[in-house]
Amino acid sequence: MKKFYFLLMVLLLSGCQQQVKTPIIREPAVAGSWYPGTEAELSATISNYFNAVNSTADENVQAVIVPHAGWEYSGLVAASAFKQLMGRNFSTVLIIGPSHYEAFSGVALPNATHFKTPLGLVKLSPKIRILLSDKNFKIDNAAHQPEHSIEIELPFLQKTLGDFELIPLLVGYQTNYEELMQITETLKKVIDNKTLIVISSDFTHFGPNYGYTPFTDNLKDNLRRLDSGAVAYIENKDAQGFYDYIERTGDTICGARPITILLQMIQNTSLEVKELNYDTSGRMMNDYTNSVSYEAIVVYTKAGLTENEKKYLVTLARQSLDMYIRSGKVPEINADTLDNALTKTQGCFVTLNEHGDLRGCIGHILPQVPLYECVIENAVNAAVHDMRFTPVKSEELNGIQVEVSVLSVPSQLNFNSSDELLSKLRPNVDGVVLDYQGRQSTFLPQVWEQLPQKENFLSQLCLKQGSIADCWQDPNLKVYTYNADVFHE
Repeated sequence: MKKFYFLLMVLLLSGCQQQVKTPIIREPAVAGSWYPGTEAELSATISNYFNAVNSTADENVQAVIVPHAGWEYSGLVAASAFKQLMGRNFSTVLIIGPSHYEAFSGVALPNATHFKTPLGLVKLSPKIRILLSDKNFKIDNAAHQPEHSIEIELPFLQKTLGDFELIPLLVGYQTNYEELMQITETLKKVIDNKTLIVISSDFTHFGPNYGYTPFTDNLKDNLRRLDSGAVAYIENKDAQGFYDYIERTGDTICGARPITILLQMIQNTSLEVKELNYDTSGRMMNDYTNSVSYEAIVVYTKAGLTENEKKYLVTLARQSLDMYIRSGKVPEINADTLDNALTKTQGCFVTLNEHGDLRGCIGHILPQVPLYECVIENAVNAAVHDMRFTPVKSEELNGIQVEVSVLSVPSQLNFNSSDELLSKLRPNVDGVVLDYQGRQSTFLPQVWEQLPQKENFLSQLCLKQGSIADCWQDPNLKVYTYNADVFHE
């Protein structure tokens, strides 16, 4: 019996002990060759790069596309994008790079707990377990051990962000477009507003060393034109167009598949895309016989209106409404005294509500005039030109509340069926434009509060333009979505 109790105590005690896992460290493969190999030299080099490039700190960067060649060639270009992250706080960084040393289809993850650089260890995120439930994701150390496309970005991130958890992904060159779309949907499960996406990619590899010589003269200009063609699709957030451009031109952008994944993620969002820097090894070496191009591109949320700017626009809408109804005139504004955000050409709507009921709502979906002019015009239009209502009278003014909606530029929503259309719409987020047989109609995002069911929302939009209620199910329908910054008295 005593022996039994002794064994029981041993089992209980062992069950209470915490298991300590030995870290599995992915050692650096190119430190000391592709980038500096000591902590002091590495830190100093990054600081020198950052001192040499500009910053646009007013923009909220969500993703970057950066090169991964040796820093002697690509370091300054990469620093142009990474500097935008100074002072930001991301808990997770998702780096997606191409596999240069192993051919496969899908995404390779390492069997590791940490990546190491001369600046220290970076812990891998436990979210990786979620990805491994998808057949497109697999553990493949053979792909990761020699690969530079992820490692070479880490020191910049360690310098700018400090602590973060890493999801390192290598995409195989044999991955087709359909698989890329599947991979994108899975990645959305591990991305939140504290996740930074880093796409690691050099651009065109030109010359006999790379087996790519689509032109033989005017190399500098033709290279820039070829790279700019790809950047245009990126700036338009056009995943299919970018992928087709690569297929059509044979452009040797090594991270084309990671870029396609990013574009699919952001194509129906209000995020903006901007090229920050461009260079080529041909320019640096003064020899374009063999040349690699490098791009720094950021995906960001444009800084919105300040509270004072919103207050100004609402007050301007109220003054325009009252003045026009009482005197037939509108305020005269000296644009030179206004902030840049108020003179930017931008779409807007002005909505009038009377005792909680709609009394008028008219606006410009597309940017046509400076924002302050848009507010003046549509405060008047909502009062006297909304054909659903009689013109507002002066005795009603005290009972009317003014609301202003400042719109992002609408982008086309791509879908192959009415079911897919429904799945892509985001209630309370998307303003929606229906374009059907030459007719257009729109509902602001606020309208979802009255019409929360997607089918009903779309049916009412069809009826609003004078079409049949189920026009949204027609395969010839075009749909555009936009976001709105809404504020009121």
